[in-house]
Amino acid sequence: MAFASPIGAVCHALGILEEDGMTPNLALFPRICSRTSGSTAGQEDMTDKEIHDRDIKWLEKSDVVIAEVTQASLGVGYEIGRAVAMNKKILCLFRQSADKRLSAMIRGAENGNSFIVNDYKEADVDAIFEEFFNSKETKENGN
Repeated sequence: MAFASPIGAVCHALGILEEDGMTPNLALFPRICSRTSGSTAGQEDMTDKEIHDRDIKWLEKSDVVIAEVTQASLGVGYEIGRAVAMNKKILCLFRQSADKRLSAMIRGAENGNSFIVNDYKEADVDAIFEEFFNSKETKENGN
């Protein structure tokens, strides 16, 4: 199976990729990976309210949140904000490039503990995930 991002491959390896095999840009652990930004697969018959409420339930069930934030997304930003309000541990991954700049609201929220921002290259993802999931704070959240 091919993945559009290294995060999708890692989620698949961890057994948390959605059944439809879509690459996530927001992973809600322990078992849920959200859709690729802008995707509507499986949501054709859902109202905006139903999608919102489902995603909030996923956030409430999650222990930690992982967001790929290279591509700006209002929905992902909203979900990150809600996760902060729920005191979730958050890992944001940003792939640097000359034409991209991470929002100051994300970069500035990093506190080195419950809100982590990592600039990454594809080769670094496994190590970043291992460090994140093995951290004391993540283990205290139930992982």
